[in-house]
Amino acid sequence: PSGIAGVIMYRASQEGASSRTQKEVCRVSGISEVTLRGLLKILDRKLKNIYHT
Repeated sequence: PSGIAGVIMYRASQEGASSRTQKEVCRVSGISEVTLRGLLKILDRKLKNIYHT
């Protein structure tokens, strides 16, 4: 759950006006940057499948 919340927070911050770094998001969500990057890859693949089908 923390990883999912972290990756959603990070992606939302990148698309919004208040961009946050991976380090900042990881600190508040309690996950590692490695976990965040891994989940970002999964999320990006899923979103690509949704929007490109």
